[in-house]
Amino acid sequence: MDNKMTIILVVAAVVAIAALVFVMKGAGVPPTGQEQIPSGGAYTTEDMTQMRMDANSSSLAILEGIIAGTGDNYTRERAVIAYADIALRTGNGEDALNFLKGVAYNEQNDEVRTSAYTNYYWLKEGMGKGAQSEMDVEVSGDLLTGNNITILVTAFTNRSATDPAKISCGAQDLAEHNVTTGGAPGVGVIVNDSTSGIGAFAKAQVLPPDMVRRDLSVGVPVSVPFTVNLKESGQTLVKCRVEVRHDRLDYDELEEWVYLDIGPENGTYTIR
Repeated sequence: MDNKMTIILVVAAVVAIAALVFVMKGAGVPPTGQEQIPSGGAYTTEDMTQMRMDANSSSLAILEGIIAGTGDNYTRERAVIAYADIALRTGNGEDALNFLKGVAYNEQNDEVRTSAYTNYYWLKEGMGKGAQSEMDVEVSGDLLTGNNITILVTAFTNRSATDPAKISCGAQDLAEHNVTTGGAPGVGVIVNDSTSGIGAFAKAQVLPPDMVRRDLSVGVPVSVPFTVNLKESGQTLVKCRVEVRHDRLDYDELEEWVYLDIGPENGTYTIR
């Protein structure tokens, strides 16, 4: 075999090897769509860390595939965290909320499902999605020792509710504000709560019923009056609360506090 033929064979062999290497590398390239990675096993938590650093919306479809796949649950759980983070930073929060809600509803693994719940609420907060319901509180009557006053709680929703709204009021006492177990300076610490069965020690008491359920329709306010007996002079408060559930994940918990200064005459109140 002459030298020219030898050179041709060597070049051909090099080209063949290069082509084989290219094909083998191509087989390991991460797929770009959810449907191409059913198990999620091709990706590691290190890959997800890099995805978060890159914050590219093209990673979302990959992460959806990992989460919905049959790979190990730890990797799937970490994928949920990366998914919510990237969705928030790339402006894809709305679609991500819908996906995470589906995972929270349907996932069988506890860790993955819990991660979906947690990151759903984290993403909602990060997007600034506040309550879809509102409440208002009005007080009528003289704040005199021994009197009854009325606290009117009004609930309103901008989104349909799946269950009757819970509307409640509970009388509570204040401890000295130098107690360090909680409470804001000058406000004090809650030590008694009539809704927990020990409110008989409070200076005011919400007469039964202290919690009612009312159907809410979108755009239609519903008002509930609560009667409060002012048993003793002094400072106390009433916590008013409205809970509206929109579906299995979305609900609003609203609270307003009525601070009462009960006296033998000229009592006052503040709503916060």
